[in-house]
Amino acid sequence: APVAEGYCATGYIPAATVDPVTGETTYGVKVGEYVARVGDVGYETLQAAVDSGDDIVVKILGDIALDARVEVSGKTVDFEADEPVTVSCASDRVLNVVNGSTVTVGQNVTLTTTAHPTVFVTGCTSTSPYVAGAKSTLVIDGVVENTNPTYDATFAIAGNGTDDDGVDITVNGTVRNANGIAIYQAFPGDLVVNGTVVGASAITIKDGTLTVNDGAVVTATSTTYAGHTTNGSGASPSGDAIQVPYYPASMGYGTPVVSIVGGTITVAAEGAAGIQAYDNNNVVAPEDSESNVSVSGGEFNAPVAEGYCAAGYIPAATVDPVTGETTYGVKTGAYVARVGDVGYETLQAAVDS
Repeated sequence: APVAEGYCATGYIPAATVDPVTGETTYGVKVGEYVARVGDVGYETLQAAVDSGDDIVVKILGDIALDARVEVSGKTVDFEADEPVTVSCASDRVLNVVNGSTVTVGQNVTLTTTAHPTVFVTGCTSTSPYVAGAKSTLVIDGVVENTNPTYDATFAIAGNGTDDDGVDITVNGTVRNANGIAIYQAFPGDLVVNGTVVGASAITIKDGTLTVNDGAVVTATSTTYAGHTTNGSGASPSGDAIQVPYYPASMGYGTPVVSIVGGTITVAAEGAAGIQAYDNNNVVAPEDSESNVSVSGGEFNAPVAEGYCAAGYIPAATVDPVTGETTYGVKTGAYVARVGDVGYETLQAAVDS
């Protein structure tokens, strides 16, 4: 008869062996430990826990150093923990989310690696080659980070532009990258930031929509402004917090749409911007490209370009009377006159300029 887990000595877990000839099962114990549970059932690997069913909560029992990535395909999985835990992988990404999966990384869970990327997410059923599937969903309530100390073409969360099924991502927790881009959105779908996104450049969006809400923190940490250079179909950090590159339709990308409703958006490099739309691959961006960026709120430490302001808003700047520091953003208003490229809210102000 089976040995109850509670009776096992420290460092042992229940075991069962089936005789291949008779089919009889012999029970006992073996050296081992459970790293995760689904309900009352323990699993020795995180992948085994994920594979155990659909619409499940995988409770991680402690820190895990993976030998290979974990893949969630075509199912709903919540990764949770009672206490803070770290799931790492030294040589590979930590997690693949594919084929219409819905995955939540819970508040006490940190996923980390130096490999590229930490989490790969796609709607496709296969990533080699890419085969159509259904839209996937990723919710970050905990932490996803990439800690590669030298290589800047890394991402904490990324997908692929060949993914026509798309991905919806919601960040309530933290996504960060020590030296590269935190979130690389090259696919259709909705990226919603309510939490913290930090990277040399925080976000690159080539397709789909991005919404930054009240309470969000979006930070570019690069102290050197690299500017915008052609980069094939990939992306490198410029030092801008939010990069919005435009690519030709022949490469399969749609038109990225960005809405800044609130939050704090900061940069560290002189000359960098909180948000910047630009051409890539020697392709001229649409004439109305700025109109695809809509800023109606938020605080910035670099000026907001007039073309990025939502309808009925204009750039604003506030100087702290004590520190002398300037905070930028937008305000409700309209220009009635211009002198050169500078707009004025009153005719007298234009005359006085």
